Amino acid sequence: MSCTMRSRFMLGVLANGVDMRFFIFSSSHEEKKSDSLVANLDMTIPSLSLSRGSNCASVHGLIGFTNSGPFIVYNPSTKTVTTLSCVGARTYLDERISFITAPAVVVGWEGDSILMEYKGKLASIARHPYVPLRSFDLWILEDTKGQYWSKQTFELPYSLGQGKEVFSPGTNKAGDIVFAPRYLSNDVQPFFLFCYNVETKCIRRVRVHGIADSEEFRRHYGLAGECCIYISPEHIESIASI
Repeated sequence: MSCTMRSRFMLGVLANGVDMRFFIFSSSHEEKKSDSLVANLDMTIPSLSLSRGSNCASVHGLIGFTNSGPFIVYNPSTKTVTTLSCVGARTYLDERISFITAPAVVVGWEGDSILMEYKGKLASIARHPYVPLRSFDLWILEDTKGQYWSKQTFELPYSLGQGKEVFSPGTNKAGDIVFAPRYLSNDVQPFFLFCYNVETKCIRRVRVHGIADSEEFRRHYGLAGECCIYISPEHIESIASI
């Protein structure tokens, strides 16, 4: 059996209107430094309700959604959705569970805190959620045993918007830190991501085509009101062939 790996850019839009549904878009993002991506609508998940601060994570080729209700798993390869009930479930671990001590600024904003993976390590983007995002601190857990966090401060050339209206889902294939708006615009506008390179301290604005950026799309699916954005910038697919 041979196994190859490929990655895709995955983006979800949660429509919280009368007809609640989750839209899943994807792009192959072959060009690492491209200023645009073309995303295709993979599927929609009807009647999916997630509250602010809910998690949407990419793990081992699957995308999981967790909220106060059931745990939902989406398989992009087969385009299937599985709902797992968490009521009465118990998990037993043979391994010891350890806790990480984090600086107050890393977790102090609770639901507005940003935790992510950065170069294989736990990291955090620390910024004030109630002021324009013009700078941020990158905290990296360098030593899990010694609980040592390093800190770097970066200045942006322009504001990316109000701090709490912007989030970071992690890094892309090129290693840039990705920033994105937390909500879709109410009217039809181009959708942009921002990719920041910590080495060159340069930022790129990347347009993602196809993300509800036409009146026809919004009318067809009845998109209105607040629509939340969820992103996995480097969703890894495992493809096995015999």
